[in-house]
Amino acid sequence: MHHFKQKIMGSFLLPLARLVFSRLLLASFLICVSSPAFSVGGDENKFTLNARPSFETIPEDKKTLYETAQAHGYCSEVLEIEQEGLVLSRPEFSDRFAVGATRNKVDQTALEIYALGYRRCQALKHLSRVLAVPKLKAGIAPYAPLKTDSSKTIKNTDTRFTHFAPKPRLGIFFKENSEALNMLIEDRSRPKGLDRPIDWARSQMPLDEEILLHTAFTDLVILAICHSHPQAYKDLGKFYDVQFSVIDPFINYGLFRQALYLDIDAKEMKARLAEVGLALPPSVIQELDQQSSQNQLYKHPRLARLFKLCRSY
Repeated sequence: MHHFKQKIMGSFLLPLARLVFSRLLLASFLICVSSPAFSVGGDENKFTLNARPSFETIPEDKKTLYETAQAHGYCSEVLEIEQEGLVLSRPEFSDRFAVGATRNKVDQTALEIYALGYRRCQALKHLSRVLAVPKLKAGIAPYAPLKTDSSKTIKNTDTRFTHFAPKPRLGIFFKENSEALNMLIEDRSRPKGLDRPIDWARSQMPLDEEILLHTAFTDLVILAICHSHPQAYKDLGKFYDVQFSVIDPFINYGLFRQALYLDIDAKEMKARLAEVGLALPPSVIQELDQQSSQNQLYKHPRLARLFKLCRSY
């Protein structure tokens, strides 16, 4: 088993994985394990978790472009637009984060942490990449066209691609010997595991791609739970609708209940919450509802994994 782990660990250290993990994905978790303020160059210059989120600082005339760029994976364009907004809302960072300014690695990482739309764009882009083969197996086009023919109504309700993709997990998967990674490697050897797709024994997803899948999905959850990012909640809801969600109904309950608390897509979230509730005993639902009404869901032991993603909660 040890030899197997060494071999498989070596296989995931590919250029793509190194790039993603050292930039966006490592940065995603720095904010969750740091103090409430993350210094980017001195005690007098800090971004704080209660600062205005970047998606609320976008200039009005750039909002449409900003949203379109996110939807289609133009992440560098998203980052550039968010830079402008962050500098407008925090002028003390104009020297560091102005478009065209020279930045060291620490400042670049800090920018990519706090540019929440950029992080969402990267997460969606990486999920599109690793889900392309499952969609190909299911006969679904991997990527949506940039422009649709207005004379045609395009509907794609086929959700079979989820039969060919592992169920997403939450955790730190890019750190060698982390609990989440060790468990993932062990579970990959069980073709009939609950989170394994139907063709797992015949065609496994490479480890580096599965790590990317779980880490990108986890970052979407972080954006939602830790930063109240409306679009991230909507993304998670849409993934749930096509059966791409964590297996644990408690986690899904926590996500959709928090979305309702923030009044994000209330009608859709209520429907999802009702569906999730079918997997839980009425007494448990009553307990969860009571904790939710008191804004104390984070105290429930089955939701510890969810809220632990942001230590500052």
